[in-house]
Amino acid sequence: PGYIDVLTREGLLGGGQPPEAHDDPGAIRRDFDRLFVVPSGQMIPPFEAAYAGRTMTKDGTPAFGTLNAACTIDVAKVYQHFSFTAPERYSHLIDHAGVELMFLKCLRTGELDAAARENPADAGKWAEWMTRFIRDHAGTWLPCLGADIAHAAQTEFYRFHGRMLNQL
Repeated sequence: PGYIDVLTREGLLGGGQPPEAHDDPGAIRRDFDRLFVVPSGQMIPPFEAAYAGRTMTKDGTPAFGTLNAACTIDVAKVYQHFSFTAPERYSHLIDHAGVELMFLKCLRTGELDAAARENPADAGKWAEWMTRFIRDHAGTWLPCLGADIAHAAQTEFYRFHGRMLNQL
């Protein structure tokens, strides 16, 4: 199902309103800070390396791995193969969830462009790389990140987007 289908199924398009319409913008900002910025028991690191090295402590709380791990180097190699460059503000955070999702969009755009040129061989190559990247990277951790966000979020905006990531 597409994004609009999921929004509809989740009951978030009542009156055509996007998910953020259900929350006060200030509440969304506070939830963002609590989830991703301010170090607290709720902080969720949106990086592949943090999830790749994640372990559970004896009391059941997660202990996240260190940044710039082997998976980060592998992600950099894949990006380099496609001459993909992260936006400047993320240039040192290449395994950030947002950057990996941008890269998946790049791969999907390549596939669609090849299909529009009626070049099924090239479209298939783009699709294969997208499948590989999901299998080796995005799919190994983004669903867990999504589940963590959906569980810890205080706003419907982040609960919804966490559930979306969890479906990857």
